[in-house]
Amino acid sequence: MKRATWRSARQHVKAVRTCDTERLEQSLAEAAAAFPGCAERVLAVLIHVRAFSLADALDCMKAAGFRVGHALLTLEVFLSSSHAHDGRQSEARLTLADFELAFTFWDKLDDAVKAWLSVSFVRVWQSPAGAGLPGPLLFRLKELWQHTPPTAKQRLPPARACGLGRSKEETFDLLDSHVDLNGDTTALVGELLSRGFLPPDETLGRHGLIGGLVWTRPELAAER
Repeated sequence: MKRATWRSARQHVKAVRTCDTERLEQSLAEAAAAFPGCAERVLAVLIHVRAFSLADALDCMKAAGFRVGHALLTLEVFLSSSHAHDGRQSEARLTLADFELAFTFWDKLDDAVKAWLSVSFVRVWQSPAGAGLPGPLLFRLKELWQHTPPTAKQRLPPARACGLGRSKEETFDLLDSHVDLNGDTTALVGELLSRGFLPPDETLGRHGLIGGLVWTRPELAAER
């Protein structure tokens, strides 16, 4: 069998990038058979060019014969400049299922990849798409989003801390580490009061909560 070369690998990657959808499965299988070492570049193409989710891309590659696993989850895959149409860096947009999949490999990932995943997850949580994310899921992924502390601009709006059903300690840890308490805290304060989470000493230590208390329960704010 003729030995595959890097030139042939590039040709296979190009075929995956440019072929019709009907031929994609065949192109992937041919690439896997001829040059399995191009898996990382194929994954980048599927994510950045063909707009596959990470989970769907890995499923297709596995079905085609590629060996998939944590080794493919690199910054070169998630942050690709070679596949962006305008030459600028293209950043992968992961779905919630993608983050869950990546988290299954968490202990094996490079620290730089963990940092990117952490910041990216908080960005999704911060966005309109992050409204209503279930508390059990969020705290199952706690190690992921806690890995890299957010900047002031990356902090979550107060409403994102509502309805999570966590303990008092977990709730205030989240407020201190990830929530922008300079935003509208009225809904958050209402929930904290209803759960008995706002004794005077803790309210006085968080000025954003005091502001929310003024609007929610002004009589209590005056007492404190």
